[in-house]
Amino acid sequence: ALAKYPFLNSRFLTADGRPLTERLKRAPWKEVVADQRLGKRGPAVPVLLSHSRNDDVIPFRVGEQLGKDWCALGTKVKFSPNRVVGHILATAATSNEAAPWLKDRFAGRTAPSTC
Repeated sequence: ALAKYPFLNSRFLTADGRPLTERLKRAPWKEVVADQRLGKRGPAVPVLLSHSRNDDVIPFRVGEQLGKDWCALGTKVKFSPNRVVGHILATAATSNEAAPWLKDRFAGRTAPSTC
């Protein structure tokens, strides 16, 4: 749907014309969104977290901090930085590492950690 409606203003999707971002600032959604903020709770399983230093959507320091936050919460994290240009193209770099990483987890091998 993102490719089909990349610049659609969400105010056109609501009966009263308020954008979805406005609704997320009020109860109960404000609390729901706050509770789901990444880094607040650590995943219960090991994580391979890859982030490009050249991400054009999410700054590298955000992904790097998420890894640190999850480590501090006890999650085993392998943080894997890369230098692929762009947010979407970086997924290709990650897939080369992700498949063997997942295969090892399903085989019961201990997950590596950079914590």
